[in-house]
Amino acid sequence: MSSQMKTRKFVAGCLVVLFICGGISYSILGFGSWIDADEGQAGLFRFDRWQIVEMARSILSGDFGFYSSRMIKVDMLSAPGGLYNYPPLTPLLEAPIVLASDLMDMDDAYLFNVSILPFILLTGLAAFLVAGVFERYTGKELTSDAVVLIAIFLFSGLLFYSVVKEGKFEGVVAFFGLLGMLALPERKILSGICFGLAMCTKQVAILFVIPTFFVLCNGRRYVDVLKWSLSLGLTVLLIMSPFLWGSGMERVYLSLSKNMDLFKIQENSAMGYLYKAIMLAGGGERPGIEEFLQLYANKLLILLCIVASFVFTVTRKITISTPERYFALLAFCSFTFITFGKFYTAGIYEVVPTFIFVLWAAASGETVFGAAILLLQSFFCCNWPLGFYKNEILLLLYFGAIIYIWHSSLRNGETMATLNPKP
Repeated sequence: MSSQMKTRKFVAGCLVVLFICGGISYSILGFGSWIDADEGQAGLFRFDRWQIVEMARSILSGDFGFYSSRMIKVDMLSAPGGLYNYPPLTPLLEAPIVLASDLMDMDDAYLFNVSILPFILLTGLAAFLVAGVFERYTGKELTSDAVVLIAIFLFSGLLFYSVVKEGKFEGVVAFFGLLGMLALPERKILSGICFGLAMCTKQVAILFVIPTFFVLCNGRRYVDVLKWSLSLGLTVLLIMSPFLWGSGMERVYLSLSKNMDLFKIQENSAMGYLYKAIMLAGGGERPGIEEFLQLYANKLLILLCIVASFVFTVTRKITISTPERYFALLAFCSFTFITFGKFYTAGIYEVVPTFIFVLWAAASGETVFGAAILLLQSFFCCNWPLGFYKNEILLLLYFGAIIYIWHSSLRNGETMATLNPKP
């Protein structure tokens, strides 16, 4: 390893350590004044984290049936009751912290802050994995441009806003997804396990799984595809199995029924604006139009994106030996998903797609474009003073990213790096 490469790795590692240390300090010292039972908004934004803490307590007590119809009320934050509708890995990760806090009789307000520490740690490590995936797939040394992009992403505000301030755990999905990508060239079983862990954290991991499955199939090494798929499926089954016995099946059904909101039209998404336009044009006066749009529009859109990614994978001959196209496919699917389907201005669902985007920009040499998108995304998500224009500006930003990624993948199609996995 050259001294220059060691220096860049050292810098990238320092950036990750700074993010983790800063996040830990900020979470422990900076949240106390925000926890106020009279502030209903705090309860609405942080209800997911309290749910996770309560579910971890359920696991520690031997009760695996927290996918239930009962409403979970968090009086401290005046949060509304609701179903826990995420996979169970996150409460499992939280269980040791909850156990330690209960043994030490820790105040719930302090536990509320400390419970975010696994999310901060794994999100920081995910940023470091970007460097590892970059080197493994491209066979290149970690470039200064890649270090710059990682630094901008870590300190642009998006991660702190989503992970530290809001307590969201999409960074955990990114960690397991990137770890799966790192193992993919040589260790298909380990890769499948990592992708399975990502799926057991949150459903947004599908942004990694479906394109990767198509890419593996396109390589025509079907034994590897079978190993990867079986290890992924068995991982999901083993983690989910304790929650499926007895009445758990009914509870899972209730949870998944609620979680089908994933496919409903989000008001701030591109499909939401299209829906409003159709209604204003008189579509609501036609029988069945409104019901069809509400129930099927996003499902058809997501199906179309899956088909488009499959066609693009086959026609452009994308395999794990063509890393820039593989990363472009992941980035394209990710930004398409958040633009048309599940779009929030709070920077919540943008974390996983942005990790993928940083990886693509670093591998493709699109440093200026990547830095511009990261900074603009962070500014409009976190600091834009004119909130009523935020949605439209972010949607245009993501549309531009989708078009540019597609164009760049076609333009650079004949000059891509070849996979050169390191031992």
